[in-house]
Amino acid sequence: VYINDVWGISTAQHYCLNVIGDLHGFVATEDTEALDIADKRKLLLIPETDGDDNFFNGFAGPLLAEAMVFSVWHELEYGELSGNLPWLCTKFNGSQQELEAFLSEMASCEMYAGRIKRSGNRMLAMLKQSPKTAMGVIGVITNALAMFDPATRLGQNIQSSDFDIAKLKREPISIGICIPPDKITSHGTYAGLAQGQYV
Repeated sequence: VYINDVWGISTAQHYCLNVIGDLHGFVATEDTEALDIADKRKLLLIPETDGDDNFFNGFAGPLLAEAMVFSVWHELEYGELSGNLPWLCTKFNGSQQELEAFLSEMASCEMYAGRIKRSGNRMLAMLKQSPKTAMGVIGVITNALAMFDPATRLGQNIQSSDFDIAKLKREPISIGICIPPDKITSHGTYAGLAQGQYV
């Protein structure tokens, strides 16, 4: 039995789960499944909507999905603990200069037939040509990642995983997710992202 309890509310031994940690194996071999998984995960963070929000969400969603894949590549390439949502939260919440440096790193990544590169370049161009629109897009991403701020207990405990999620395919395992009652509404997205790895 694995209890996914980043808040430490269970008396049982508990484990932490990086909700994009399962991308590592796919990114290591440049398997396009990583992009498909990231595209599904971004929908939990930035749902598709109608109306005015749809414009910003339409740019923010793909950028976040490609940033997830890039963060995992960055971790594999440089050994920095970066393939996680708290790291991305820091990058998108940084200063304008830090954000541009991060997007420039994405724009130099040749993986996936240049998809990540194009995403970084598109956002850099938007920052130059239409800064207000760009900041609206970045605002959608920072709002989506706010719960994963590395200063929070959740953000501190999901930068890596304590167990191998691939075990689910090899042996029967029971998994529970513990969330404090006062955080069920605000952090339900985390439960959805965690559950996305289990199925």
